[in-house]
Amino acid sequence: ISDSAFTNNKFGGALAIRGNAASVTNSYFANNTASKTLPAAYAPALSGIAGGAAIVSTGSGILTINGSVFVNNSLASVSTANSGGGAIFSDIGGLGINNSVFENNSVAITGFPSSSPTPDPTVYSTNPERQPAPRYSGGGAIRSGFSTTISNSEFANNTVTSAVDFWLPPNAVSSANPAIPAFGGGGALYLTRDTDNDSNNRITNSTFFGNSAIQVSQAVGNANVQSTGKGLTGGAIVITDGRSPSTPNYTASDALRGGASATQIINTTITGNSLVNPFADKTNSNYLSGIGGFTNADPGGVFNDTRSGSSITTLNTINVQNTGIIYNAPSHPANPGDPVFGLANTASRPTNGGRGSFGSLGYSMFSPGTSPGFSYLGTPGNLTGSDQNAGIDSKGLQNNLGITVGVTGATNTAYQAVLRSVAIDRLSPARDSGLNTTVAPYNIAPDERGVPRFINVAVDMGAVELQTTTKTSVTSVVPATIEYGQVQRVDVRVDFDDSKASASNITGIVRLVTIIPDSQGNNVITEYGRANITPASAASPPFSTATITLNPDALNLLPPGNNNLFAQYLGDNTYVASQASSFPLSIAPATTTTTFNPSVPNPADVN
Repeated sequence: ISDSAFTNNKFGGALAIRGNAASVTNSYFANNTASKTLPAAYAPALSGIAGGAAIVSTGSGILTINGSVFVNNSLASVSTANSGGGAIFSDIGGLGINNSVFENNSVAITGFPSSSPTPDPTVYSTNPERQPAPRYSGGGAIRSGFSTTISNSEFANNTVTSAVDFWLPPNAVSSANPAIPAFGGGGALYLTRDTDNDSNNRITNSTFFGNSAIQVSQAVGNANVQSTGKGLTGGAIVITDGRSPSTPNYTASDALRGGASATQIINTTITGNSLVNPFADKTNSNYLSGIGGFTNADPGGVFNDTRSGSSITTLNTINVQNTGIIYNAPSHPANPGDPVFGLANTASRPTNGGRGSFGSLGYSMFSPGTSPGFSYLGTPGNLTGSDQNAGIDSKGLQNNLGITVGVTGATNTAYQAVLRSVAIDRLSPARDSGLNTTVAPYNIAPDERGVPRFINVAVDMGAVELQTTTKTSVTSVVPATIEYGQVQRVDVRVDFDDSKASASNITGIVRLVTIIPDSQGNNVITEYGRANITPASAASPPFSTATITLNPDALNLLPPGNNNLFAQYLGDNTYVASQASSFPLSIAPATTTTTFNPSVPNPADVN
């Protein structure tokens, strides 16, 4: 499927893929909704599961998506386990995402499933933990059930909302009779395994910003217990090893799947995401089960729900300034288990039953105090300063010269979007602080926008490689006035202007333009000359020069009157574009000469 648009499809979503490998390229999915569970015809194991307002993929082959846009797709009325994916639900075939945009997709988890068969009415009152729940569900943008690769993509403002508890404790909870929490959420991603086979996930050069998991109300379930959002977690990402919900549909006996998963998160920025639960209380932490059953946090960033033998590792990754809940430890002298609302970037499932490792391979930015369940001791190059000193661009999600994706050649740009990102500022400690390696298994690649890494002494942490700043100036003396059509040469210089040293040459193009607002206030740029710049030999710091010719021919002349001209450097893969201050140039009428020719006869004398 390529260069296609799917919009405003209802009830069952836009596209179902049930075969082997499939690909979706340069396509656009918007405002599609799904509110029905998947039919058994898709796959018997998925009967009753809800997912995928844009795409449902239940085949055995990999679904590959490249250069596509998913906006405002929504999955509503979820009340069953293992559901989710506001935009994409992928089962056991695997999923590959590249150069794609996911914005404002959502999942709404609104109720509890019924048991089958229906238990004795006293069951829930004596064993509330057996109440069925839509546990293991989420993924405001994507819910993927097997190996998932995501590269050079943007996830922004995707949401999971919930009104339920994903688990309930038994009536008598202690370390000898611990509760068994179950989890859901993942405002952007819910990566799981719907099979006992080993899986591998890899997220590189991608941005997660403004995603959220939100407890919106307090539903009352079959156990007649008002929910407090137990188990809702991972404002941005939940990574888990999956379960097969028990039959009958009780929570307490769900076992982790066999096999294991390995997840790498490389050169990715996870910031500004949130877990919002105003109803949370100390029971959400499961503190009565003792330290082995304790959930240390419900973070706005990444939640680890993997089994023993699995791993989640980060490299060159920024995970800061996400908000959620960190719970006081069971040993807290005054308020054990109480929720503390604020910065919370990571967390891991309780250790009872074993859990997978979650930590830095090195060269990652995080704050230990707001990253419980995340290990880093003994690994090099980590930046462990406070969240407030991370040096994240205060403008947040921006068009940082990102590429345009979606339907190619579309006359209606509504079927396209710009791949946006969150940059670091020029004084961020994450700048030039990453690990330089193109060797497997890390394979450091160009940044989210396709800009090469290694601009200075080392790669930057995060999804965006910060380019070196420049200063452009006009160095020649330009007269205040020239005649219309008169050739005028203007010398321009582009200088290195950054706090980080750079030995590479400044290359590219400079041009002279006018910038005039139109009637709607939009700037109209008109170019009147350009030239390639020439690097100065062995200059330190580097600079380059060029001479631009104004009025080079009759087809490209400055108009008569007063003009304000700007010299602009357009940038290259290493250096940022810059613009000089304007200079005035008036264009006077051209001098003309009229010559009388007396040899021409008087018309009155011609018959």
